[in-house]
Amino acid sequence: MNNTPNKLRRRDFLTGAITAIGSGALGAMPAIASAQLGLGSPVTTGPGLYFWTGTSFISADSMKPGIINEDTVGVRIEGFGASPNIARIDVQMPGGLFYAFTAQPKGLKVTQFTAPIATPLGLTLIVSSTTSRSRLSLQSSPGPGPKLALGTYLLVDSGVMAGSFILTESTSAPVVGADGQPVAIPYTLITLS
Repeated sequence: MNNTPNKLRRRDFLTGAITAIGSGALGAMPAIASAQLGLGSPVTTGPGLYFWTGTSFISADSMKPGIINEDTVGVRIEGFGASPNIARIDVQMPGGLFYAFTAQPKGLKVTQFTAPIATPLGLTLIVSSTTSRSRLSLQSSPGPGPKLALGTYLLVDSGVMAGSFILTESTSAPVVGADGQPVAIPYTLITLS
């Protein structure tokens, strides 16, 4: 085939077409996901989620799922400080979304409820900011993504490295830094029991 400036080789055309279709499909994925969840805002990658091991916080993505012998789990959500990125937390229930937690100053500091554990997803939380929503599926089976276990999760803004934070018994400032001082960033504790 002749490669003149006005003609594209078939291989180049197909590569460009696949790239255009692929990027269009990838761009549509958040909109499709939000439509399936009944959400008005796109679903994006969201805040950092960490799990307390008893000695340190680790990424909820790198932990093993816990063994839970019940069909439901007790959930306690408590906010410390105001983050525009963690304004509300909803829970995916069989019949739709349960509006579980709205952060202060509009909502309560703490809320408690019982949620069903869905198979195979486990427990799905929708974390909303003023402009977007993030889906966190705490899975009850191994695989990529956050895992479901009984214990305490720490939810912080994306980019916050919480591996050096420590969970204490204090009710006013339960999370401290390695220096023992209360962390100055807003965060949310999610305890499953």
